[in-house]
This record gives sequence, C-alpha cells and structure tokens, in this order.
Amino acid sequence: DNTGRWRPLRRRQWWFCGRRPSGGAVSRLLDRIPGGTGGERSVRRRFIKGVKEVTKEPKPNPGSGFRTLMRNYVSRVLVSPMGLMVSFLIYGGLVAYAGLNLNRLVVGGSYETAGDYDSYFRDFFLTKLRDFPAASRVDTLIYTPKGDTQIAWHSPEVLADVRQIHEEMRESADVTLQVSPLMSFLRAMEKKGETPEKWTETEFTEELQRWIRTSNNGRLMARDFIWEAASDSGLAEGGTERTDQGLRLKSFRDTIIVSLVGSSSIEYAYQTERMREIVNHKTFEGRFVEFFLPWSDSTQVMLETTLTNMIISIGIMAFTVSFAVSPLAALVGMVAIASVDIVLIGLMPVFGIALDQVASVILVLASGFSIDYIAHVCHTSTEAAGPSRRHRVVETLTVMGSAVIFGASSSIVSVLPIMSFVTNKYMVNMAAYLLAMIFLVGVFHGVLIL
Repeated sequence: DNTGRWRPLRRRQWWFCGRRPSGGAVSRLLDRIPGGTGGERSVRRRFIKGVKEVTKEPKPNPGSGFRTLMRNYVSRVLVSPMGLMVSFLIYGGLVAYAGLNLNRLVVGGSYETAGDYDSYFRDFFLTKLRDFPAASRVDTLIYTPKGDTQIAWHSPEVLADVRQIHEEMRESADVTLQVSPLMSFLRAMEKKGETPEKWTETEFTEELQRWIRTSNNGRLMARDFIWEAASDSGLAEGGTERTDQGLRLKSFRDTIIVSLVGSSSIEYAYQTERMREIVNHKTFEGRFVEFFLPWSDSTQVMLETTLTNMIISIGIMAFTVSFAVSPLAALVGMVAIASVDIVLIGLMPVFGIALDQVASVILVLASGFSIDYIAHVCHTSTEAAGPSRRHRVVETLTVMGSAVIFGASSSIVSVLPIMSFVTNKYMVNMAAYLLAMIFLVGVFHGVLIL
C-alpha cells in the first residue's frame, strides 16, 4: 500500500531500495485527499485530523513486527546489489559443498546405523567394528539347479564348471578363502590316482559316501552335502538311468570368507553381485546366504526406487503448479526442488545420516514439503502490484515471506522434542533431523533464492 511513496534506487541508497514508509493508515489517507479550493482543502484536513484523534489504529497482530522488519530492512537488503550478490554466494557455496559431499553418502546403512543407541544389537556391532575392524564376513554358498532341471554332479561338464568356479573364486579379490566339500573330495580322489569324471553316477555316489565315512575331512564336511532319494531323481543328463536304491547327491554348500571392502550395505551388495557372476553357470547357480545379505541386497533397489520416486514427484509437482499458478512458476519450482534434493542429500553425510529405508521415504516427501513454500512465494510474486521488480519482491517477502518463515519455524518446533528428548532411537532421531533439514532448506530456497 506504500508503493507510491517508495523512491527509485539511487547510488546513495545502495543498501536499501528507497526510503522507509512512515505514518499510519489515517496519515496516508490524509495525503491522498484530492485538491480543491483552499477552503475546501482546509475543511477536509480538519475533518481527517478529527477522525484521527478519535479513531485508533488497528491493533497489530503477533506477526506485524516481523513483517515490518521484513518490509523495511530485510527485503530491501536482499534486493540491493550487495544483498543479491551475498545471497547467490551463499547459495552457490551451499550447492557446491553439498555436491562435494555426495560421494561420502552411506547408502543402506552400516554397522554404525544398526539398532537403537542403547540396544545389545548395536553394542555388539560397534564392539566388533572397534575391536575387529579387519574381520571378514562368512557367507554360505549353496548350489541350486536352474528351473526344474536336476544336476548330474558326476558328469564331466558339471565337474569342470565346479573346478572353474573354485579357481575364479580363489583369484577374486572379494574372496579370502573358500572351503568346498566337493572340491576336497575331488582332490582326495586325484591323490589316489582316480579320475572322477569317468565314473558313473552310482560309482560317484558310492565313492563320495565312502570318503565321508572314512576320512577326517569327509566327516567334518558331512553336513555340507544335501541328499535325496535316488528313486525320485528321474533321469540323468543324456538319458542315463539313475539308481532306484539308496541316495544321490542333490546339492552341497561351500563356506566363503569374504574380504572386507567396507561397512556399508551398498558395498556389500556390489561385492555379492561380483561373486554371483562367478558362480552362475548353465546348469546351476550359486546362492549366497548370510545374516545381513537381504539387507544389503535391498539397498540397490532402494537407491534406484528413491531416485525414480523423487523424479516422479518433481514431475507431478510441476504439472500441478503449472495449472494452479503458472508454467513459469512450475519451471522455477522444478529447478528449486531439484536443488533442494541435491542440498539435502549432500548434507546428510555431514550429520551422519545414511540413506536407508526411512530416509528414502522422507526424501521423497521433501518435494511436497518444499513446494509448499516455493509455490506460495511464486504465486504472491505474480499477484504483486508494485511499479518495479524490486517493489514486487519487497511486497512478496513482506506479505508471504514472513508467513512462510513462520510456517517453517512452527514445523521445526514440532520436531524439536523428538530431536531433544528421544535420544536413544536412531531411526526416530534421524527422521527428526532430516525433517528439520527439509524445512530449513525449503524455506531458504523459497524466501532467499526466489
């Protein structure tokens, strides 16, 4: 309502855009009285002054002081050349710092993010990480047929595949040691001068069972073989009939001591994928079994799903804002939301937050939280009626910028109790800190950048 009283920006007023408006509503009304004869003008002035003496100014609401501060000082500093330069420097430095921290992001969690702070589970893993930092994990490798086929372990082709897998696993940097019961049996037979590839299935089964009963290594590895009834096995590869009595070898398991590559789940997932490529063959495939393997296997899918959902949410937001506000506001909102996501992901390593299942859900919601601030500011800016761009910016920050800051402040206050009092729950603490970061970064983009 004071746009007519603002003066253009001059060099002497480099820090501020015009002078500070003064006077209340009645005083401004006095200045807008149309001219006339001297007597009429005098009568009108006396009338307005009398009204001013008996009429009280409207009582200011709780946010009027903050809006006055935004109008008279903060907004005018921001639209000045120095204010714009400082704002862009802060924004550019924040984005650059976040980009440099992206490679430090822990995906899927690690030992340090496992369990609550006072749980036995977390204490166990932190003790393991502190006292045995170089300890490797132990996996079990079980060989299973592909589809409904059955594996003829006595055939030369299958035995050649087993030998090749064992050699490639020994040469792999991801494997420290592989203990294979079938390879132990084959090497024991080779030392006796036998050639297992020339045996029939019956001879192969009898020699394997004899080795399990009579040798020390065989007795130690007896539980690593899986047997099935020979009568249920059907035909071998090539149509060879199987025996109808006794047992036949169905599968077996190897013990793998995996090399230590890191403590995060995504590193375990990549390591497991490299080992799976080695053990998969035409007739059978190897399946790794380990306590944390399902957790690490889900990290790659979680990472891809999180990025996909964030892109979809930005697209839906842009489509909605283009109809509700304007296409220009939608374009600005897309750039701002993408910037918000980059800054959030880059700041997560600074606060020790890993990208796990809970964090991925909150990151997807970041688009919805942030667009609330940005859309309000964009809409108010398009509806502002100032004579210049600087005047419209000052009006936008005064009317809507203060409201957006109040909204973000109330949201941050709502998560402060969780951040302060619930200190022994990692997931709850992490969610509270991440929400507070979303509110701060979102209002920063909505008020300062736009």
